[in-house]
Amino acid sequence: GALNYKARVADLKLTVRQDTDHALIAAGTVPVILRWNPQWQAEAAGDMNVRVQSDGLSIAFLNAFSGEAAQNIAGIIALDVTARGPMTKPTIRGAFQLKDGGLGIKPLGVQIAAINADGTFDGQTVSLRQISARARDGRLNGSGILSLKDYSPEDFKVSLALSRWPAIETQRYRAMVAGN
Repeated sequence: GALNYKARVADLKLTVRQDTDHALIAAGTVPVILRWNPQWQAEAAGDMNVRVQSDGLSIAFLNAFSGEAAQNIAGIIALDVTARGPMTKPTIRGAFQLKDGGLGIKPLGVQIAAINADGTFDGQTVSLRQISARARDGRLNGSGILSLKDYSPEDFKVSLALSRWPAIETQRYRAMVAGN
């Protein structure tokens, strides 16, 4: 990657390679005033314009942070996101997609597979256009929208259709869920 600073603007080009097939690319400009006297200081000086893009990253690295509750996290996430505006409150827009996801929820004894989802960010909302998954003989399909205010959830609407979905499947308990 490269970071160039000239005329109070940091120009960044960064590539993070997960492996030979998976990479994350970030590029853009961030206006910033750098000072070294009397001590080192960096101060936002205008609107940023940054794009982060990946055709696919494995999310298996999340297993290192999941603890006992979630295991066998898998899938490929693709994204194309821009952040524009003041560094303290940029507008985030773009799209994301999860393919071939999976995870085990150990306390419930449920292994979820074939998780596929796609959605968008438009600055004020996160829209989940579709999500689907399987768990044993069960199926889940749905969509949703999350409204944001100052980057915090304000309103959330979800529509799910479940068929023979295993809510819990342990040695002691077994429960299936179905409905809209």
